[in-house]
Amino acid sequence: ILGTPMYRAIKERYPDSTITFLTFANNKALLERIEFVDEIICLRTTRLRYFIWDALTAIVKLCKKKIDVVIDMEFLAKVSTIISWLSGAKIKIGFYVKQIWRADILTHRVYFNHYKHTRDIFLALVKPLGIDNVCTDIIPPKVYHADLQEAEEQLRVKGFSLYDGCLIGVNMNASEICLERRWPQENFIRLINDIASKEDVLFCLIGSPSESAYVRIGFRMLDEAAKRRTADLCGKLSLGGLIAFLSKIKLLITNDSGPLHIADSLGTPTVSFFGPESPVIYGSLGKGNTIFYDGYLYCSPCLNVYNTKTAVCDGDNQCMKRIQVGEAEEAVMAELRDIRSRS
Repeated sequence: ILGTPMYRAIKERYPDSTITFLTFANNKALLERIEFVDEIICLRTTRLRYFIWDALTAIVKLCKKKIDVVIDMEFLAKVSTIISWLSGAKIKIGFYVKQIWRADILTHRVYFNHYKHTRDIFLALVKPLGIDNVCTDIIPPKVYHADLQEAEEQLRVKGFSLYDGCLIGVNMNASEICLERRWPQENFIRLINDIASKEDVLFCLIGSPSESAYVRIGFRMLDEAAKRRTADLCGKLSLGGLIAFLSKIKLLITNDSGPLHIADSLGTPTVSFFGPESPVIYGSLGKGNTIFYDGYLYCSPCLNVYNTKTAVCDGDNQCMKRIQVGEAEEAVMAELRDIRSRS
């Protein structure tokens, strides 16, 4: 999502170019909905032999295509750099990090500046191609009619509708890369309980299938009154269904995670929580977004490409625990007032 300005910039500068994406299979559904991506080559990760076979097949495909330029968007991985080298492309662009040998294979090294937003970091990758001063607007993924139907059907099962007056999404998860990015679950529960007792709103809990057990625990912690206003959709929506859902809700309350960037690109207002990661790098870029981040702790932010995205607190994420429920509630209530004024 944050790379979409880069894809558009390539197409504008080289309108006859073909952009082929090499990525993991679980990214395919998202890439199919992103403009300017012409072809997708996928690597399966379910089994090692599948991954090796797909990687070798991908290298053969890339060599046959006679790729002119490879842009390696990975920050850390070495596999992508090796495939870039084996592709036969004369121009190989990627991030230069002294601590990682991958830079030796690149023909054009781009400094990874972790004081810049990821959108701008990606845009730096195309400067060696003579591309600069471009439009930086994020391009939202496409929403298909089938995606909307799926989201509506899953909500109907819960007694809700995608077109209910004030539907709020809640993502209490963060990817397994760093669980320390999660605001305490009990804080999410208190927030939902408090708002449900005061406002005529509906909540939907979202997440991937692997996060279902965690979200289910949270749902059971809700007050009975809040439960009646909350639907657990975690693991129920495909990526397309999730995108459709995020395009229709009034607000997303979320940790620093993928759904935040999708919602932001779609123009959906967000309230988000940061701590181990810096909002300078991954914060929302659109309007109507509130970011909570306690930047006064010496250890925060602690994640970067130089420590392979490893939190230093070993689970005791004070940077997230210090974000108060009352502050978040005020931000949500203010957004609800804005929603009503706009409608």
